[in-house]
Amino acid sequence: MNERIRKLRRLLDLTQQEFADRIGMKRNTVANYETNRNEPSASVITLICREFQVNEEWLRTGGGEIFAPKATTALDALAKERNLTHGVYLFIEKLLNLKPEYQQVFVDLSIEVAAALADDKGVPADSHEYPTNEELRIALKIASEGNVVKKFPKIPDDGDEESYANLAREQRLLEKEQAAQASSAKDSDAG
Repeated sequence: MNERIRKLRRLLDLTQQEFADRIGMKRNTVANYETNRNEPSASVITLICREFQVNEEWLRTGGGEIFAPKATTALDALAKERNLTHGVYLFIEKLLNLKPEYQQVFVDLSIEVAAALADDKGVPADSHEYPTNEELRIALKIASEGNVVKKFPKIPDDGDEESYANLAREQRLLEKEQAAQASSAKDSDAG
């Protein structure tokens, strides 16, 4: 990896000091990476990739292209594939440009908004009918409060598949968060 860091710095026409300043390190730290005296941590690798738009696979292994495709290139392909409106395109672009911690704040805010829109009817009763979007919002509210959420059947044929899919994605995110919290709680109990 030391050779790839040196190569990247030279491709960017940066001194060790300039490179170090961009990633918040000391010049000596960058010199140690380049001479293979030290190996950068996973967080430093992520920082280098984000700051210089570098393909992480290339930085770690030498495989693939040096630079990652620009987000707008990937977003353009997604917009074409999914027929995104200009507004949705801009929304996704702005979200992707946020730092990861702010992206998470946005997700948390979305969950709070969904919960605020829901009434207190509770999770839909077991039936063969598909849940309405309102019932899904209620389920998301319950999930955001840490309670178990029942799984919903396939997308209903009511013409509102996009809303249902968005809510289902939110539900999966909540389930992942709950699993991570449960795992974290088990780890702290074991420690």
